[in-house]
Amino acid sequence: MQTASDIMATTILTCTDQETLLDGHNLMQENNIRHVPVICADDGHYMGMLTHKEVLKQVIKIADVHGTNQLNRYEARIKIKDIMCDDVNSIAPDMPIDKAGEYFLGEKQGCLPVCEDDKVIGIITSVDFVKLSLQLLNEI
Repeated sequence: MQTASDIMATTILTCTDQETLLDGHNLMQENNIRHVPVICADDGHYMGMLTHKEVLKQVIKIADVHGTNQLNRYEARIKIKDIMCDDVNSIAPDMPIDKAGEYFLGEKQGCLPVCEDDKVIGIITSVDFVKLSLQLLNEI
């Protein structure tokens, strides 16, 4: 049976809790990603997730109050720890894929960080499940 480690992406871009919204926003734009695991600047343990949805929410709020000319200035003032989603649970690398899929759907999360010893070692997104589905369909 395949496990989370079989389909997870292992090249992971992260932000620390001490970085700013501007840092996270730029990382997402430059790498065309929608989910960034947040790790502790002190010891690297997994803390939560910075989502594209939350970044957009913050950017719209800033633009509405201060105008678009001030976006960078105000984004640089907001710490990621203050806007990250800290209720995004992680899964273990040995979790069977069917259980990971059920968890993915049940929690309605856009991604699943894969952690070992409280460190992010991979991430699974809906794209990974689509790739797996295509692979399995091609095997039929």
